[in-house]
Amino acid sequence: MRYLQFQPKGTGIAVYGYGQTIFAKIEFNFTVNDNSLALTFLESAPYQRFAGFTPDEQTREKIVQFELKLGDYVFKEDVTGTEFRFTSRLSLSEHPFPVGLEFPYSIPTEFFGFRVRLES
Repeated sequence: MRYLQFQPKGTGIAVYGYGQTIFAKIEFNFTVNDNSLALTFLESAPYQRFAGFTPDEQTREKIVQFELKLGDYVFKEDVTGTEFRFTSRLSLSEHPFPVGLEFPYSIPTEFFGFRVRLES
């Protein structure tokens, strides 16, 4: 499970999970300017294997370029074979986590939004 959640008031959460383990759950504030996304990482409490996060001068902010496209993206879930349709794709120039965090597998730079389950 790797996802981004954006709230209307400029707050959000970035989660990195794999299997049944959460490796990061980072809270942030964000602003959008043209095609850049400015993330300001916040103090984030421990959760499962995630020891928590306290930003410092080097890890407090990150600016990434983005492209948001509306479309029809259909994927089949590996485990259950269930198909889902997503109506948007967010592509980032680099991953949305603070510098210095390490994860067991790759960190995505592409996220899909507004999921709808397709009936077979």
